[in-house]
Amino acid sequence: MMMKRGLLGTLLAVALARGLWAQLPAGGWLTGNEGYYVIYFSEAFVPQATPNAWGAWATAGGGIAVDGDRMVYVTDSPWSVYRISYDPQLTPGARLVVEAPGSSFPYPAYGVLPQIVAARDRLWFVEATGVLRSVGKSVIGQIPVRHGNSIWVPNTNVLGTVQSLCTDGRLLFFSTGLFDGLSGSPSVPQNDIWSVDLRAPTIARRHVAAIPGDSWTQLCMGLDGDVLAMRMDGLRRIVPETGSVTFVCGAPNHVHFSGSVSGKIFMAYDPWQDKVAVGAGWLPNTTHIQWKDLTGNGAWSMAYYFPFFATLRKFTCASEPPFQLFGVGCVNALGKEPRMGWRGLPRQGQTFTLKLRDAEPNGLAAFWVGMSDSFWPGIGALPFEASNFGAPGCRMYASSEFSLFTFADSQGNASMPMSVPMNPALHGFEVFAQTVSTSGANALGFAASEAVAIRLR
Repeated sequence: MMMKRGLLGTLLAVALARGLWAQLPAGGWLTGNEGYYVIYFSEAFVPQATPNAWGAWATAGGGIAVDGDRMVYVTDSPWSVYRISYDPQLTPGARLVVEAPGSSFPYPAYGVLPQIVAARDRLWFVEATGVLRSVGKSVIGQIPVRHGNSIWVPNTNVLGTVQSLCTDGRLLFFSTGLFDGLSGSPSVPQNDIWSVDLRAPTIARRHVAAIPGDSWTQLCMGLDGDVLAMRMDGLRRIVPETGSVTFVCGAPNHVHFSGSVSGKIFMAYDPWQDKVAVGAGWLPNTTHIQWKDLTGNGAWSMAYYFPFFATLRKFTCASEPPFQLFGVGCVNALGKEPRMGWRGLPRQGQTFTLKLRDAEPNGLAAFWVGMSDSFWPGIGALPFEASNFGAPGCRMYASSEFSLFTFADSQGNASMPMSVPMNPALHGFEVFAQTVSTSGANALGFAASEAVAIRLR
């Protein structure tokens, strides 16, 4: 591996020569009502065609997810998953193309459809009763795979049910608490936030944080790998590694979001603009969405309000995630897996930082970035298992066009800044990064982390 600076600029030059870039949507909100809708801040509220029973899906409270390739996924009655291609360049009435019904699910308890999130390679679902399933993104003709025992056993009088999901690609986060309509009176003393390692050999939940009080809690991935949790009393930011909870801001100052209201609150978050939107999910025949810029101290602003229209059942952000983890690292001499993270955004003209934690202290760390997660010239197909090099269980997931070296500190942490040059062709360009760090756990002397996919804008 060579030591280079101006890494992303050099990758861009190679990408331009090979034509390896793609344009992606600029953002906006995707909503599910008694129809399917696309919302942009710069456009009117545009109802789309309803080629299937979206009303049944909306009534059952189905899930909706967006990945980085203009694909939208929804769970719909009769408990199937549909894949929808989304193109912001098309005219409003033709932006959504719905494919044939995809995989079918067993009838869920309480008539509540599974919540859904999109990782890089699979879609993940959690039913209200805590059953975890996944299916490939091609969806059609695939049978959902169940993973282990239920990650949550509901008890409507004490613990409630699974309410909301989000994922960084590696960890799946979910909230639990009272699901309105299942119990005659609120009796849940708190909401809990949990995580599940989707790459662990045994699926088991880990408690991340607790928020006192009984309220519906909606989750989204925030900046820097943090989790945003929206409730009727306001927005909180949770750091998964430590479980620390910080109050960000209160709910909109509007009667529909007052403390006297009991019901679901939905949230969508655009990391590229650091804006959050919330919707009232308990108003009959009304769609009410407000948004707020989290970079300053501005107030909530009305985004869309349509009385006598339809009850908001679910909505999400149309933007692709800037970062997504994939793969799994190998254990070092500390018995830990080196883990990747990030800070900032991979935007043109800005600098973001790749981070490493849980490495062996005071050792050498290498960060590399490549243009492929499927083939490494000179090495072969990815992922590549390094047993023949003396590192059994260590896998390479990203090609290495260029690499940078640094040292881990006494806590096993390291970081590497990455500058993104200005060039319109960078919008939507995807690169892949991974790390290795010195370790006494194998003959090679290095332990690998998982990898991260990075979308540039």
